[in-house]
Amino acid sequence: MSSPRRGLVAGLCLLLGAGCARQTAQDPALPPPPGAWTATSTDAADPTSWAATLADPGLDALIREALAANHDLAAAAARVRAAEAEARIAGAERQPKLDLNASATRTRLSPSGTEVNQFNVGLSASWEVDLWGRWSRRAQAAAVSLAAVEADRDAAERSLAAQVAKAWYAGRSARAEVVLAETLAETQAASVQVAERRFADGLIEAETVRELRSALASAQNRATSARIALDAQTRRLEILLGRYPGARLATPADLPEVPAPPPAGIPADCIARRPDVRAAEARFQAGRLRADAAQADLYPRIALTASGGRSSADLGDLLDADFSVWSLGGNLLQPLFQGGRLRATRDRADADADAAGQAFASTVLRALGEVETALATGVLLEERDRLQASILAESRALAVRAARRHAAGIGDALGVLAARRGEQEAALTALALRQLRIENRIDLLLALGGDLFAAKGP
Repeated sequence: MSSPRRGLVAGLCLLLGAGCARQTAQDPALPPPPGAWTATSTDAADPTSWAATLADPGLDALIREALAANHDLAAAAARVRAAEAEARIAGAERQPKLDLNASATRTRLSPSGTEVNQFNVGLSASWEVDLWGRWSRRAQAAAVSLAAVEADRDAAERSLAAQVAKAWYAGRSARAEVVLAETLAETQAASVQVAERRFADGLIEAETVRELRSALASAQNRATSARIALDAQTRRLEILLGRYPGARLATPADLPEVPAPPPAGIPADCIARRPDVRAAEARFQAGRLRADAAQADLYPRIALTASGGRSSADLGDLLDADFSVWSLGGNLLQPLFQGGRLRATRDRADADADAAGQAFASTVLRALGEVETALATGVLLEERDRLQASILAESRALAVRAARRHAAGIGDALGVLAARRGEQEAALTALALRQLRIENRIDLLLALGGDLFAAKGP
């Protein structure tokens, strides 16, 4: 700001007294991000795209379909268009305004009864000198708000992709669980049949038969629960895709191998990539700009006006380009008393900017926490998966050994069926752990803010 303008502002502050004093929004206090994630050691490369990390063509096609047809995402795109229009409106306030005025009147004069026509046409222009940046700051705030809404749309795209991916893999897991649970129920039913025959022969107690019947009911109940989950996940996925939720989308009855974790990079880069962080920061910046504009509302306003036109009793004379009526003017407006409205508006804008700053800080911490949690959870789930793989391998070995002993005349059929049930239950647990690990990878991709695809487009 030049010295004359600075002096004028100081003089106005003396005139307005305490009205110019304000507590401006401060940068929120944030702990500096570390140079590396604490949950695990990773290289400094950027995370790869979803398509490259998950390597699932079926899911890739579904995500693209959802991005094109999802109604919530379409609403986010509409909000972007509305913000674009709002930015154009705010920018227009800085421009001169030009209006065309035309009128026609017919007057009857008394007592002569003479009727007189009067036709007027003219142009009027006005422009407020943006001396204090009142309108420029509002225009900048609208532009920054547009960037925030665009970041919201990007965040909505990534959130939608995560929801589609989770529903896709949850559906595949549920279908695979249905197959395993039904197989387990068949094994359990065979055990009950063998036990009932042996009980009839007086070889086992009734308690053993009841225990096996209870286990059969549990296995059947688990299969029913898996079918309910499959139905729910299929309908949820169809809604995300913009389809009718008729539970007709077919999903494979398996789960792929857990993809390798993407390189997490460093926390500072993650903050810059996350669209929700960018949106929160932009809203904080917009809040500051609006607060500055509200402060400028306390200062004088200078407006320039001009008008020109022609007035005639003959309509044909209006076509003469020589405007016989014109005026030039300027005015100065200094708000003095409005019941405290302007100062209250400024104070509210300052408070809104402070709130946006705290929301920005909270968003940053939440983003970092999501990455740290996903990394740490991934390590623990991997350890659980290794242990469960060992359990499954031992269970399979026991089932093979029981079958061989029975074939050699050693042991009984109930022992073989019990070992087989143990193997199937271990397989169900392993399936559930694999789904958890895949969901953890999806959470990590979302938390890191990487691109949905290596290259967007069809």
